[in-house]
Formats: sequence, structure tokens, C-alpha cells
Amino acid sequence: MKTLIIASLILFFIMSNKLNAQQTGIVSYPEYGLQFSIPENWMGKEADDMYIMGSNIEAGRMVLFFSEAESQNQLIQQLKGGFHDQAVQLNLKGALNVGTEQITGMYEGLVSGQSIKAFLISKRSKEGKGLIIVSLIERALYGQKTIQLAKKVANSVQFFHPIQPADPHKTSTAQCIERVNGNKLVWVDYYNSPDRSGNGSGLSGGYDLKKEINLCASSVFTYFGSSFVNVGSENASVFQDHQAKGHGNWKIVEGEKYPLLILTYHDGNVQQMAITMKDGKTFLDGERYYVVDGECY
Repeated sequence: MKTLIIASLILFFIMSNKLNAQQTGIVSYPEYGLQFSIPENWMGKEADDMYIMGSNIEAGRMVLFFSEAESQNQLIQQLKGGFHDQAVQLNLKGALNVGTEQITGMYEGLVSGQSIKAFLISKRSKEGKGLIIVSLIERALYGQKTIQLAKKVANSVQFFHPIQPADPHKTSTAQCIERVNGNKLVWVDYYNSPDRSGNGSGLSGGYDLKKEINLCASSVFTYFGSSFVNVGSENASVFQDHQAKGHGNWKIVEGEKYPLLILTYHDGNVQQMAITMKDGKTFLDGERYYVVDGECY
């Protein structure tokens, strides 16, 4: 699968242990020409470039996102490849069931060390619009209920002609505030260089970088940055650095070209970043940030 989808799943499992979701009933995206229904006893919310669902009384999660494949064949090849990255190893179990308007498949493996099993359904309209639904749960709890939930959402999907063309480049101050208020913005970057010597004696290593900006509804924010570097040889050192910048206040104001996120630290320092949204994704000064549940108390 594409890196975008992998990263979304990583963040979903690592960072969404709690699901502050309240939406129920029908979810509609008129600008994209589709809608679906949330199952009974489940709730949902938008989380960056995906839609997630959870329940207070039933185990598991569901993740929905738009398919970026340009053709049915391209999508099939992507799905056959599974989900693979540093923290994700989900492989297709068995064969895909390919229909004219729908593809289904079962996946299992590890996500951040947790044994996971999932059922996937990809819906595709005659016009080529696609929606991917993934029902995930701990492997020991996987059963017909996991499959039934995915099928229930898939059966509720309706495609229709978009009411108005989506403009992914248009970002207003009000849209930005609505998107980030009470949430956490997370930037991550990592690289892993495996030992390619064949005998375990070669150098390997990598790095793992993270920045988190927690934007509370009270206009208070916290900033946290961390880095992890592993140079990989037998006698190599591992360096870690954590930097927290306490609390301050945040606001979003109109900028000359884009809305600006302004962070005012208690020590008097001020940081401002242009905030933009494109294709459902959020960017600060051009860098991709994931929008996840905030930690405000």
C-alpha cells in the first residue's frame, strides 16, 4: 500500500487508544459524492485523511479512507501487497475476492507489536470513485462480528453525483480552527537502514523523530519534541533527546496568503506557521501533520 495509508494506520493504533467520537447515523461527503452509515452502538469522527469508528461496548475499530488508485487493477496490486512499514506488518491471508463493484480480503500480522486481524472491503462506483473500509481487532477476538460490521458499513455506502466540486486548495481561517481546535498535531519522520551484509556484522541504523503540538480548546497548548538515533553497530551508541516546551497560548489569524497558527510561549517566544489543508490533509509550513485526539484536561 502507499506510505500515506500505512502512516495513517500506524497513527491510528499508536495514538488513538481512546476515541473521542460522538457522530452517529449517516455520514455524508456531498463534495465527493458519497455517504455511509455508522452501525448501531458505534460512533465516528474524522481524523485527518480518514474516518474512524469505535464503540464503548464492542471491541475493535473501523477505518475508512478514500482510494487513490487510478484503476481497479492498480488497487488490486496495492491490496495484494498488504500493509508494511516500520511498525506495521499486515499481510493478505488467502486470496482477494474481486467483484465488479467490491473487493474483500482478510489481513493479519503485527501493528506496533500487537497481534491484529482485519477484514477489508473496497467499494468502487461505476465512475471510479472508491472507498476502503477496514475492520480491525486483536487477533484473539476476531470473528464473524468483525466481518459483519465491515459489511454493514459497506452495504450502507451510496455514491452520487458530487453536489459541488471539491476545492482542496481553499483553506479559510474558520476551517483551520474547526479542524485543529481541541486536537493534537503530530509530525513524524523515521528511517530504517537494515544490515545488508548477510552475516549480521554490517552497519545498520536509523532515526525516529516526532513533534507534537497539543491545541486545547481553552487556547492553551503544549509542545513536545523527541528524537531517537541508532547508529547500529555492535559497539554503537544510542542517543535519545526529549524536549518539552511547557505551556503557552495559541491562536489562528488571517495571514497575507494563508491562515497562521501562532504559538506564544510563556517565556515570551513566539512561533508562527502557515497552516493549509489539501485533500483532507493538514500542513504547517508545508510539512504534513496528522490530526489526532487531543490530550486536554
